[in-house]
Amino acid sequence: MFSKREGEEKQGEFWIERGRVSKPKSQNFYSKLNEHLAEMDFAGQVWALCAPAYCEESRGGRTWD
Repeated sequence: MFSKREGEEKQGEFWIERGRVSKPKSQNFYSKLNEHLAEMDFAGQVWALCAPAYCEESRGGRTWD
């Protein structure tokens, strides 16, 4: 089914020094994303959608008050 490869491949060095890794430019992506989500009240909307699944204390749920 599979044929053996011609020649032998060797894996190169796996680990590199931390100082040799380039640092990405700071684009503030996540801070801007968090600002936008806060403006939309994203967390509040998600909590409101999920609240019915968690509010039944008889089934082990809890209220979010």
